[in-house]
Amino acid sequence: MDLSDLYFDSANSRDIFYFKNSTISSDEPHYYVCITKTDGGVILLTICTSQEDTIKRFVRNNPLVDESTIIWIKKDSDEEHPFTKDTFINCNNVFEFTKEEFNLLKSQNKIKNKGALSEGKFQEMLDGIHSSNILTGEQKALIPASLDELESRP
Repeated sequence: MDLSDLYFDSANSRDIFYFKNSTISSDEPHYYVCITKTDGGVILLTICTSQEDTIKRFVRNNPLVDESTIIWIKKDSDEEHPFTKDTFINCNNVFEFTKEEFNLLKSQNKIKNKGALSEGKFQEMLDGIHSSNILTGEQKALIPASLDELESRP
């Protein structure tokens, strides 16, 4: 086993990562929540933002977006999270990184681990993902509907 495989292998659902993603239009790093890893060696992540105006504009300009697909995490919440500002998880965007892509970014110290999302907020996120009118059925099929389903996967 290549030691860099340990990066991918050690990533868990609920983990929060902080990095710059070249596939989005922002030059700033963002927080991402690990949803799950597939049997095919792909890690699935959702994006977080503290830009409330941006998320409101996204909802307003996209008639397919239901507000239940945006998870609000208050900075002073008692729930587990690393955020210093009110933060929003957009359950309408799922980013896929192959094991090789993820391991490369981690080996170059471009991805920082920032803790984990609380189980309660993670379940809200899963509900939001499965409620999304933007994600495809194929995307949703890769994602567990609940923590129980996630834990029962091999």
